[in-house]
Amino acid sequence: MSGKYPLTRKIDDTSLARRYAPKSLKTAVTRTRLAYGRVTAERCVLPTFVIFGAQRCGTTSLYKALTCHPYVIPARVKEVHYFDKHFDEQSIWYRSHFPNRWALEPTRQHRVHKITGEATPDYMYYEEVPARVRNLLPDVRLVAILRDPAARAYSHYQHEVALGFETLGFREALEHEGERLATGRWFEREHHSYRERGLYAVQLRRWLEEFPPEQVAVVDSESFYEDGGSVYRRVLEHIGLPVVAPHDYPRRNGLRYDPLDQDVEADLRRFYGPHNEELFELLGRRFRWEA
Repeated sequence: MSGKYPLTRKIDDTSLARRYAPKSLKTAVTRTRLAYGRVTAERCVLPTFVIFGAQRCGTTSLYKALTCHPYVIPARVKEVHYFDKHFDEQSIWYRSHFPNRWALEPTRQHRVHKITGEATPDYMYYEEVPARVRNLLPDVRLVAILRDPAARAYSHYQHEVALGFETLGFREALEHEGERLATGRWFEREHHSYRERGLYAVQLRRWLEEFPPEQVAVVDSESFYEDGGSVYRRVLEHIGLPVVAPHDYPRRNGLRYDPLDQDVEADLRRFYGPHNEELFELLGRRFRWEA
């Protein structure tokens, strides 16, 4: 099956109400959905796919596109964070974030089983996550979405500034990154790891030590935004869905900020040059990132 279909989840009255509802109401609805999931957790399923991308690389855009597919039911929240922040919870807690089995059953309109999945970018960064995922989800289909690491680092920085977690200038933040991370504090790793999160080869290799290559699809956000249909089809085929394409692939969670200083950008590209080459060798293909 191929072709386009109306994105009713985006344009119907329910979706419009959800888009323009006050934040307090959205929070209340999310809490109610999670509470229902906890009550019915024994009847909930585990995910078929997990997007573990890299932070500020387009995981939200890709996940939203996937959840517009008629055979995908989204998780109760996009980023579950079970395998990094909440691993002290039992696996039934994780299961409670996904739909009940009956929601995935075939219907008159869609005579196939639906699937569900989540997207937590931080899964890529933390060393212990791949083994944890394999132990609970040995057959899961994995998708990593990457971005030019220099652009990603600057976007990450701007995100932290917007949240109020960063007060230094970007050059100064990069200069202090090593000493910040050396403290070993979770806060520093979560919020101030601008340069380190772009070491994709190191992070992907950990996943490929736990999963066979055919279970891990790696795409880049630049290609996704320039040729969304091609990348989207590849991801659908990887997770076992028929190709049904949305009308567009809007960029989500985007920020507006001043361009990156050229000298700082040049320093970052020199730093990432050998790491990018290591990534390209690992994957057997190149992305359009300047060395």
